[in-house]
Amino acid sequence: MDALGVLFFSVFFGTMAFTYFFFLKKLKAKGEIKKIKIKFIVALICILTPIIIILIYFCFEFYFIGDLLNFKIKNNYLTRITRTTIIFSANSLINFYLLNFYLIKISKENEIELIGTE
Repeated sequence: MDALGVLFFSVFFGTMAFTYFFFLKKLKAKGEIKKIKIKFIVALICILTPIIIILIYFCFEFYFIGDLLNFKIKNNYLTRITRTTIIFSANSLINFYLLNFYLIKISKENEIELIGTE
């Protein structure tokens, strides 16, 4: 692994940690930080989303572009930077929307619980 790979891994784990702690900050503002189940699900989303995106991207690249279109991609620094930019941007957007959707779902569940207790 060269310096570019180390940079990619550090940005990758930094993005995951930033997303996780940013969402925990939103949970703390809503007062729902105490539930361990919610923390576990958020951590699982932050870990599984990039893995799924990477698998989808490489399946698309190798099977669709490589096999069907017979297009060969050189493995140089430009293609590595392009791949990681696509993966990181997709990861950031999908994590943001998934976690916001999950936050809205949690808020609705808590409103229903509050109405049921009254």
